[in-house]
Formats: sequence, C-alpha cells, structure tokens
Amino acid sequence: MRLRHALVSVIVVGVGLAGCTSAKDAQSQSKSPATQSGTKTIGLITFSGTDPSANIVISSAKKKAQELGYSVVVVDAQGQVDQANTAMQNLVQRKVSGIAITVFPVSSLAAGLMSAKQAGIPVVTSGGGMGDGVAVNVDDSQGEKVTQALIDDNKGAGNVLTLTYLGGRPCQLRLASFNDTVKAKAPNLKVDRQAITVPGQVESATSATLAWLAAHPAGSAPNLSVYACFDDPALGAVAALKQTKRTDVKVYSFNGVAPALAAVKEGTMTATLWFDQAAVGSTLVEVMDKSIKAGGSSASTQVPAPSVLVTKADYDSFVAAHPTATKAG
Repeated sequence: MRLRHALVSVIVVGVGLAGCTSAKDAQSQSKSPATQSGTKTIGLITFSGTDPSANIVISSAKKKAQELGYSVVVVDAQGQVDQANTAMQNLVQRKVSGIAITVFPVSSLAAGLMSAKQAGIPVVTSGGGMGDGVAVNVDDSQGEKVTQALIDDNKGAGNVLTLTYLGGRPCQLRLASFNDTVKAKAPNLKVDRQAITVPGQVESATSATLAWLAAHPAGSAPNLSVYACFDDPALGAVAALKQTKRTDVKVYSFNGVAPALAAVKEGTMTATLWFDQAAVGSTLVEVMDKSIKAGGSSASTQVPAPSVLVTKADYDSFVAAHPTATKAG
C-alpha cells in the first residue's frame, strides 16, 4: 500500500487482546528479566481492551515485533492514564528495549516518559502527540474531514450531538477541530455536548443519545446529527436510534472498525473515517526497531495515519480497495 510505505519512509478488533495483562499484573512481574536467551523485549500498552481500534494497532504491532525477533509484553491500561504511567514505569523496570502506547495524551504521561527517557528506552505513540522522549507520533485525529462531511450533508444547519472522550488525545483534537470548523463554516449549527465514559463507552453513548433524542423529536430541526469521536460511541448512538425507531438522524464517526463499516453499509451510520490501523501498528514497531538499533537516538517526528472517509455510496469501492477492513480481526 502506497500510504503505508509513505509512513515507513519517514522513519484486535475485539473486546480484548489475548495475552494482555493489566498494569497491576505487569507490576507483579516487574522483576522479571526483559530478555530470554538474548531476545530483546518490547512493551505494548493498549488504551483499553474494549477499544477495537487501539487493539488493531497493538495486534499489528505485536505481529510485526515478533517478525523482527522481539519478545512482546502487552498491557491493558483500561482507559486509565494512571495505569498507563504505571505500566510504562513497570516496563522500564523490566528493562524492555522499547515501548509503544496508544491514545493517551503525551502531556499526561510525564511520569512514564521520564522513566523511559532516563533509561534510554524509546517510546512511540499512536495518537498521543509529540513530546520529550517520544520518537514518533502517528496522528490519527483528522477531525476536519468528518466535520466537513457533516456540514456539507446538513447544509450548515440543524442540531448536532457531540459524543467525545476527554481522556484521549485523538478525541480532544477531533472535538477541537469540530469546534473550530463549525465556528468558521457553520455558525448556525446548534451543538449539544456530552462526554462519554471508558470503559462502558457504548452503553454511555446509548444513554446520552436516548436522552438527546427525547429532547429532539423528529422534525424539531432542519437536520439532526450525532458526531462521535470514535466508533464505539457512534455504535451506541446507532443502538439508541434503532431502539427508538428513528431514521432521521445522521451519525458520523472515526476509525472504521468492522462493526462501524457494517453500519455504514446498512445505512444506520452516515460516515466513518477509516484509518489503516494495521499499518499504524507495523509502522510504530518499525520506527521503534530503528531507534533501538540506533541506541535510542531517533529524531522526534510526527506522521499522519492513512485514512479514507467511508459512506454508503462508496462502500463497495472502499471494500474492493481494502478487502480486509471489514474483518473482525
């Protein structure tokens, strides 16, 4: 894939990951050696075992790492930034050779990053942003693409419910982009905001959407839409629409996991911005491998994740070009 090679040149869908430990479990193993028979170990920290998109990144990263001869430790931070910091510190104690982490803002990982930097361990992130001690960030925010689609479809008018998660940097950036784009291009849109919880993001979004739908009956506005910062809340919104038999609300989202793509195909979700998260995972490890071999001296950089906006109209052509995207893992 050309986009994947462009990423490399600059340098599990499911409820959980097999063999994935919690930060607490990792701590209990912190005195274990990071090498066996000379094999180097890397640590992979997934945002949450309930986040399919992050788990695709981690699953792909694990596969690439094993292909390159590394032993792999996978830790589930369970959506908690304190557990992510603990996991990084424990992996440093285990003397891993590199660490990859998803979603959490780098600005919230000061303790973990400091520990890794002092130990000379390179850190790469998907969606976390740039910062001291980070070798590379793969940017998967790109909120303006989905926001513009929503504005165009609704002719800049109507009511929108935003479902966001303030603890994840991609969601933070997508919401900021939404706010800026709406202010500049669609000031007549009326926006209601709702933060969702992780874990429990689908259920949280379903409850929020049901309450919003009750306050916004069919015909109450020229257009009604839901803007979710990733697919799980969007699928929660779709569940609420099905429960209330509402077909007048458009739903927009990010990541393009298999259930979201299925919802686009059936017309219950209007659009999702698909990211090639498998390519992201491989790229993270390839960059990490280069940094490890360079003695941790890799330059800090940021690259965009390859993406495609998928709608019902172009679903078939998208699947033809990306036949594995609709598979669950």
